[in-house]
Amino acid sequence: MASEVVMPRLSDTMDSGTIARWLKHEGDEVKRGEIIAEIETDKANMDLEAYSSGILAKIIVREGQSAGLGEPIAMIAANAEEARGLRQSGDTAAVASPHASSTSTGAPATDTATTASQPVQSDSANGAEPSAADTGGRIKVSPLARRLAQENGIDLARLTGTGPGGRITKDDVQAFVKGAEVAPASSEERPRPPTPVQPAPVPMAGRGRQGTRAEMSRMQSTIARRMTAAKFSAPEFVLTAEFDLTEVRKLLSAIAGVADAPRVGPNDLLIKTVATALRQHPEVNSGWEDDGVVNYGRVNVGNAVAIPGGLVVPVIQDADTKTLGQIAVESKALIEKARANKLAPAEYEGGTFSISNLGMFGIDQFIPIINVPEACIMGVGAITPTPVVVDGEVVVRDRMKVTLSCDHRVVNGAQGAEFLRTLRRLVENPLLSVL
Repeated sequence: MASEVVMPRLSDTMDSGTIARWLKHEGDEVKRGEIIAEIETDKANMDLEAYSSGILAKIIVREGQSAGLGEPIAMIAANAEEARGLRQSGDTAAVASPHASSTSTGAPATDTATTASQPVQSDSANGAEPSAADTGGRIKVSPLARRLAQENGIDLARLTGTGPGGRITKDDVQAFVKGAEVAPASSEERPRPPTPVQPAPVPMAGRGRQGTRAEMSRMQSTIARRMTAAKFSAPEFVLTAEFDLTEVRKLLSAIAGVADAPRVGPNDLLIKTVATALRQHPEVNSGWEDDGVVNYGRVNVGNAVAIPGGLVVPVIQDADTKTLGQIAVESKALIEKARANKLAPAEYEGGTFSISNLGMFGIDQFIPIINVPEACIMGVGAITPTPVVVDGEVVVRDRMKVTLSCDHRVVNGAQGAEFLRTLRRLVENPLLSVL
């Protein structure tokens, strides 16, 4: 019996995935648990394992194409004879409901399909396909089209689907948004309001911005959506402090001089001191979830990493219980995996506090956007030699500015200030965190 390979959920924010590469081809034998494809999600490229053994009989979603969660992307036959039958028939509608949309690769879009219980049938009397609503009151719509309609506030009942079986596709929604006419699916199409006539554009030679719209990756789209939601949903306030890193420099130099010691950087020590401070201030190690405050039982510190085309936040799980050396080794490994798009969901989910460090770019200070549902994120600037007064004398010390963005629903000003005061004590006396 042939089985479907469906698009799995590989991250907490994923609503669809793109086939980056098929590692198996039609006709190849596959075994349960064997990696058969690479899936591009909104955060990383993930391996897809086969859930059954047999023959990869049919690839429904090709490389560069996308599918919604739970949508079939391939078929695995139980034996070679069944596989030949599927390939010869070329008909996957009887066993699957393929759904693929083209991406920036320019692959042709195949946004919808029908299932075995709802085969595509044309109306021989008038040559039209049934509309999306001609299914007992249930509107047939692809997951991607439904999401686009929700984002644009469109009533699906006003649309006519041009996909198989009258299903509404993303193209139908996009055409409606642009005010273009969507080809009617039947002679009894629902009436729609007239499309407003737009004035013809006036040519302006040599003027205007003359821009070209850039294609956004799945990761960039997700970041845009999440950051917009965070900025306009979390009532934030910002606290700034400046730390003296003279003792940090001394400690790191001492560690570097120890044979076989792991390579430790200022950011590794900062993760350790932040984790120690969070354990002392559980109200900061909290978040806003389901319209309420959640106090987290674990201290999982996220470290933002810039990668080509986006940003990911690998998480050091239980950072308060790990040694400085363990944090340094784990952090280095996570950064390498992030830049190779190989992070597993468990390696970037479950954070309770985030750090974003732009000091290596020479940035002195900035205000980071909260990584919801976490309550706080800390922006870290460059370590800069600065003249300061110590014991009545002007001396040059290594100084660093940090900015703490807090969700006021969870953390108030005094709590944030107390956390930074504890953090300053730990940073300026780093042995308190590592001993």
